[in-house]
Amino acid sequence: MTFWPEGFDARGEIVGYLRLASIDAPSGLARFMIGQDGRFIDIDGNAWIGSQLIQVSEIELPREAVAPAAMIGLSYFQDPDAPDLIDQINESGDSAIAGSIVRIYLQPLTDMADFYKPQLPPILRATRVVASGLKVKFQGDTVRSIAVQLEGPFRARVSSRGMFYNVEDHARLIGAANPSLQFMPQDGRQDEKLYG
Repeated sequence: MTFWPEGFDARGEIVGYLRLASIDAPSGLARFMIGQDGRFIDIDGNAWIGSQLIQVSEIELPREAVAPAAMIGLSYFQDPDAPDLIDQINESGDSAIAGSIVRIYLQPLTDMADFYKPQLPPILRATRVVASGLKVKFQGDTVRSIAVQLEGPFRARVSSRGMFYNVEDHARLIGAANPSLQFMPQDGRQDEKLYG
């Protein structure tokens, strides 16, 4: 089993990918291309709108019983003569976005022609839940930033599952047994010395 779709050689001479994100907002599904300008049409005909202004933070590993969250946001200059983007978001109802689903995809590319006519579908990499409502920041008269916090993948880390890292509990957790875990030490004590 591999993460990459059949027919995609991850070690090929020409390999690339686009980072895509979809947000199931109250006004409908919104699709974005992260860190790229323009418009991308996937193999199913879905349009992904890109901007270098869109940022997605990296998800950190949990430390000391803290489950870090991620962020997806947009920073921009508000044109004084254009309609206010934040007002438009509030009017559409998208400011009440807490609990919405965000999906992060990778779009594999094997050739420059894939930008215009892709051969493979986007691959779902992660699914997250929006943890809070829209956070808006005003910096001066024209600089704005809009962001939402996403739940991290380790949000249950602050509570104990009551499981051990063994074959049985791992099978309960993910639905498939991993027989190699039978060799996993379950006790940190060393009553006998390993060496002489």
